[in-house]
Amino acid sequence: MPRPTCNSCLRPASRCWCDLVEQIDSGLPVWIIQHNDERGHAKNTGLLVSRCLSKASLMTEAQMGELKSRLGPNPVLLYPQLGDQSTPAVGSDASTISDLIIIDASWRKARKMVLSTPWLQELRRLSLDQPSTAPNQVRSSTVEGARSTYVAAIEALHQLQQLQVPLEQALRPYRHWQQRIINDQRPPS
Repeated sequence: MPRPTCNSCLRPASRCWCDLVEQIDSGLPVWIIQHNDERGHAKNTGLLVSRCLSKASLMTEAQMGELKSRLGPNPVLLYPQLGDQSTPAVGSDASTISDLIIIDASWRKARKMVLSTPWLQELRRLSLDQPSTAPNQVRSSTVEGARSTYVAAIEALHQLQQLQVPLEQALRPYRHWQQRIINDQRPPS
């Protein structure tokens, strides 16, 4: 018999994190495009941040085509410039930004998604300009400056001055989620 699963966070009922969700006003609409491999991942911070941000929507890779028609006139992709990229970068001025798009995937898969989607390649880019304030204690990455989707979304909104709460308050659900994951991995004493 399958174990009970939470219909909201998609985790086993004993590992549900729904009580950690806090509503955070995101200022801008945030669109999280989740790679198909991330959906069932135990450390699904894309889902967590989509539940916390008031103006966030989570969609699958297969839904990318319909996203383009739902965007405002000046969307920005949270993704670093690639080499001799001719797409303009965005600083911290959010006054001309209509939407923030974030890819929820490993670096390798995110790069592949961007390179295989011409309209994503044409978007202005936002790069995070400060070291992360929330070290990742749960997932590892060989990419310097890598962040979870939750932290990347919150820090991008902070950089664009679109968070309506202090940065630490916006990171609180993530820090609690991270601590819960660590505690769940510890063997019982």
